[in-house]
Amino acid sequence: MLARAKSVYNSKGFGSLVKGAVTHFLKKCRTLPLVRNAVARHRFRMLKMKKPLRLHLGCGSNLLDGYVNIDRYNPKADMMMDACELDYPDDSVDEIFTSHMVEHLTCPEFMKALKEWKRVLKGEGKLVIRCPNFEKHLRDWLNADYRKRWGERNEGVNVILGFQDRGPGHLNRNIFTSDRLSDLVNRAGFEIMECHPVMNRYGDIPDGDILLRARKQKE
Repeated sequence: MLARAKSVYNSKGFGSLVKGAVTHFLKKCRTLPLVRNAVARHRFRMLKMKKPLRLHLGCGSNLLDGYVNIDRYNPKADMMMDACELDYPDDSVDEIFTSHMVEHLTCPEFMKALKEWKRVLKGEGKLVIRCPNFEKHLRDWLNADYRKRWGERNEGVNVILGFQDRGPGHLNRNIFTSDRLSDLVNRAGFEIMECHPVMNRYGDIPDGDILLRARKQKE
C-alpha cells in the first residue's frame, strides 16, 4: 500500500501540487493582520540586534538591501503594510526611505503618514523622500505639442495623473514642489537638511524629481 501511494505521488505530480498549494497558503498568510504583525515584530527584534532598522516604504517590486521593504499592495515586498499605519514601536526606526510613493497619498493621508513616521523614528532619525517634481512636469507638458502631451497610450497624461491601468496604488492624488514638500515636512516636526530638484529616477529628465532629506526634531 505504501509503495502504491509513493507511485501515485511521483507519477501524477502530487508532490508538486501539494508544494504549490502550501506555497500559495503561506503567501496568503503573510497578508493576514495577525500573522503580518507577528512577523513584523519578529523582524524588528532581529534587525534591532544586528543593524540599524531602515524602512523602504512603498517599495513595489524594487527591494533594497539593508531595508525592510514595505508595500500595501505588492506581495513581493518583505511586509504588506499601510505606510500610514506602521506596526513598529515608538522611537524604534533609524531611517525611513520612500521613492515615488507620497504622490499617491491624498493630502490628509500624507500628513497622517508624516505623523506616523515621526512616531516610529528614533530621535534625529532620518527621513528621505523622493517624488516627482510637479512644477517641472507640468511646465514640460504645457510646452509640448499635441502628440507629446497625449501620446498614443496616454503617456503624457500618465506623467501628471499616474498610471490609471495598473490598479490601486498607482494613481497620483497629490502634487509637490520643493517649497511645498519642505514646508509640509517641516510643519510635521522634521528638520529639513536639504530639499531640491534632482535628475529623475530614470536619469532622463533633469530636475524631474525632488529629493528631500530631513531628520526628526528633538522634542
